[in-house]
Amino acid sequence: MEIKQSATAGALESGDAEISISESDKPGLEISIQSTVKAQFGDSILDTVGEVLESFRISQAVVHVDDRAALDYVIRSRTQVACCRATGGRFNWKGGDC
Repeated sequence: MEIKQSATAGALESGDAEISISESDKPGLEISIQSTVKAQFGDSILDTVGEVLESFRISQAVVHVDDRAALDYVIRSRTQVACCRATGGRFNWKGGDC
């Protein structure tokens, strides 16, 4: 899917994450992670965000994750919301993407 606008989802509260997605001039994904638990879970966070982007067929974007020890399902849902907002789509509950 094509990113139409920059979008953010989530909050900077303990146990939550803020995910920001914007357009990129460069091909590919640029994912940066700032996390209080990056040493332990950075790879898992990267995998989760990557899976969601792949499910939305987003292959060119800048993504910033500001994690405050959120559980995997929180990171997944925040990324899904940011993707829907960025592409202008609505979440498809049956199919899992916009």
